Amino acid sequence: MKTAIAYPGMNASDRPMGPAPLSAAVLHEPMLFISGQVAIDPYSGEIKGSDIASQTRQVL
Repeated sequence: MKTAIAYPGMNASDRPMGPAPLSAAVLHEPMLFISGQVAIDPYSGEIKGSDIASQTRQVL
């Protein structure tokens, strides 16, 4: 089953990328597709992490 994953607790107009009809991710068991995501904190809109490991954690 395919499930679109949105930012939890946020309206579309409050997201960092605006009201664009995009999903943060799509889960299609057992795979998670996260194309084009960056390490943005969805609540502050700021880039999180100073290295690839911490930014990857933020994306996932």
